[in-house]
Amino acid sequence: DDPDAGATAYAEVVVRALAGAGDDVVLVGHSLGGLTIPLVAAARPVRRLVYVCALIPAPGRSLVDQLRGGEEIFVPGWDAAVGRDELKRSYWTDPEAAIAGMYGDCPRALAEEGVRRLRPQGRTASTEPCPLAGLPDAPASYVLCRDDGAVRPAWSRQAARERLGVEAVELDG
Repeated sequence: DDPDAGATAYAEVVVRALAGAGDDVVLVGHSLGGLTIPLVAAARPVRRLVYVCALIPAPGRSLVDQLRGGEEIFVPGWDAAVGRDELKRSYWTDPEAAIAGMYGDCPRALAEEGVRRLRPQGRTASTEPCPLAGLPDAPASYVLCRDDGAVRPAWSRQAARERLGVEAVELDG
């Protein structure tokens, strides 16, 4: 909930949580979590990074820089029902829009539970440049959902190929 915390701070929390876990760790990053997992892998050994419908950082650039540079990362209109609170954190203003945008193919009860678990997201993870000179040399996979309502599948395919050197695994949903 810290509006000033970004991917670097998130990675520090994960690294602390993994203290003593050994090297047999698979990090899975979903959505904005994709900006965090390579920072963790740069700080400690991991077996694999798995990006799930996730953003992949561009070393030295922020997400905002990538968007300003013309990358079409997000599905048009994905954020139509996203507002900002007094701390400039983003949040879904309409639970029905959140269900339609993120949980449209889930049973209603699961979708409602998903919405209840949503929390405001600070902007720092989107505005801080990725501090890495290059992505870590850890095996990586990318899983995309063909009907993703936020991260464009076309961008995911291209970014997985160009940034991670892998072909995305595609799933319905």
